[in-house]
Amino acid sequence: MNIKNQTVYRALCLIMLLAFAGCSLTGGDIIQTTTRATGADNSTGLSQADRAALENIKKSARQSDATVGLRTVLTDKARSLTVAEYLQLYPDVESTASAEYRVGPKDVLNITVYEEKDLDCPALRIPADGYLSFPMIGRCKVDGLTTTQIEELITQKLGQGYLIGAHVTVRVD
Repeated sequence: MNIKNQTVYRALCLIMLLAFAGCSLTGGDIIQTTTRATGADNSTGLSQADRAALENIKKSARQSDATVGLRTVLTDKARSLTVAEYLQLYPDVESTASAEYRVGPKDVLNITVYEEKDLDCPALRIPADGYLSFPMIGRCKVDGLTTTQIEELITQKLGQGYLIGAHVTVRVD
């Protein structure tokens, strides 16, 4: 340990010793406990005037026109549907929500071939014609395909003589 480090170490030890001594020499209570009288007339710790004001606020909130109007809208005018009823009324929602995204021109793909760092393409933009240029396989059409289909396509093309059993992941950025 050099002299500069020794000096810093000694200064830190001295500061810690002084802080410990200061805390232990105060002699006073660290936590002060106050007991309040509780009972039927002072159960909340509020004065009588404050409790009366609080009750007035609660009453006015119950009778408020805005609250009553909101309750009317929520209970009388809004439809309450189960999931099955909703899907029966709107059948196209289920198919669009579960459909996987299909890539198109100007999408940016992040393609990873595991254990083949030379083939990774972290930001590959699909051109307007929809054809993707990928190392070792050349150009292939990806416009309108899902990421899973692109993974299968690249795996298949790499397996045609270059890299058999490749594990490919495609993510749209």
